[in-house]
Amino acid sequence: MKNYFLLITFLFCSSIIAQNSLLLPPENVQMAFKNKYPSKIPIWSIEYSNNQKEEVEFEAQFAETSGIKACAVYDQSGAFKAYKVPIQLNKLPKKVQIYLKKNYTLKFIKEILNVLDDKNASSYSVSLRKNAKLYRLIFDANGDYKDRTRLI
Repeated sequence: MKNYFLLITFLFCSSIIAQNSLLLPPENVQMAFKNKYPSKIPIWSIEYSNNQKEEVEFEAQFAETSGIKACAVYDQSGAFKAYKVPIQLNKLPKKVQIYLKKNYTLKFIKEILNVLDDKNASSYSVSLRKNAKLYRLIFDANGDYKDRTRLI
């Protein structure tokens, strides 16, 4: 009985330790990040880009400037997918600001990102809460509405 108790304790402790381990992406992803941002120290996370969890993307969060954290996204092969940096509401194109004020309560905005994709195309991502649901709105560089996705 004592041995079973020790075994269970060991398994429990090892699972707790494993949860605190660092995620390191494949070497090619790390090298791609280091080549693009040589002086930055990333904190890695993993995202699945589809429901079947087949397409994996690695997100590297890092300090862009003091107080501003940016994010670089890479696929499994190490190809750069996107660069995301938070911005203030007043930095959005006027079209986006007008659209948001007309259709949503501004105090429920959770996050505003300027997104630069692998083709150097800029867009804006706005995450907000409406009727207890979380949405992500996408606008192009000109401020034209493109898409709304329900997150939760």
